[in-house]
Amino acid sequence: MTTKVLTFRISMPVYADLCATAAELGVPVAAHVRRLIEREHQAEQITQLRSELLAKLEQLTPATTQPRFPALDEILLLSRATASHLNAQIVAQVRAKLANQQ
Repeated sequence: MTTKVLTFRISMPVYADLCATAAELGVPVAAHVRRLIEREHQAEQITQLRSELLAKLEQLTPATTQPRFPALDEILLLSRATASHLNAQIVAQVRAKLANQQ
């Protein structure tokens, strides 16, 4: 890990807020600012990973509107019903959709 010294200007109200927050946490202001920067960097990385994942999922989505494998559609519907804690309305919708497919 490389440590670099950063110098930047901030307004007095922002600095006062940083000092107050750091005092509440019981850490030095520099450590508090470092943690804020690290959190922001991690949030950016998570956002980037999320967008990459969504792009890959889009690539995997079939181009046609009709599913290529009816069994996969059935599994997806059953998974949704299970994921919704077997909500009676969802179960009824799944049964109706499965009945229409057969």
